[in-house]
Amino acid sequence: MKRLVLSFVLVAALVGFSVFGSVTVKKKGGEISEMLDGAISAAEKGDMAEAKAAAKRIEDLFVEAENTLALFLDHEIVNKLGADISQLYYLADKETKNDFSAYCRSAKITVTHIMASETPTLSNVL
Repeated sequence: MKRLVLSFVLVAALVGFSVFGSVTVKKKGGEISEMLDGAISAAEKGDMAEAKAAAKRIEDLFVEAENTLALFLDHEIVNKLGADISQLYYLADKETKNDFSAYCRSAKITVTHIMASETPTLSNVL
C-alpha cells in the first residue's frame, strides 16, 4: 500500500511539474511574442527609437526568463532565441531597419515554435 501511495505521489509531482512548465513557457513566450510584434510594428513605421527601446525591454525579459525556460526547453532552442534577441538592440538603426525586422521575425518564429511544442498533443507527448 505504501508503494502505491508513493507511486501516486511521484506521478502527481511529475504531472504538476509538466503542467507548471507548460504554463510558464506559454506565458513567457506570449509576452516575448507580443513585445516582438510591437518592435516589428515600430520598425515598419520608421520609429527606430521606439524599436530600440522595445529591443531593450525584450532582452531584459528574456534574460529574466532564460533560466526558467532552460529548465523546460532544449538548450539549443533557448540559445538560438537568445542570440537573435541579443542582436536586436544593436540593429535598431535606420540603416539596419531590414535586418532588425528580419531578426525580430526569426525570434518570433522561434517563440511560436516553442509555444506550439508545449501544447500537449499526442505527437508532442510521444
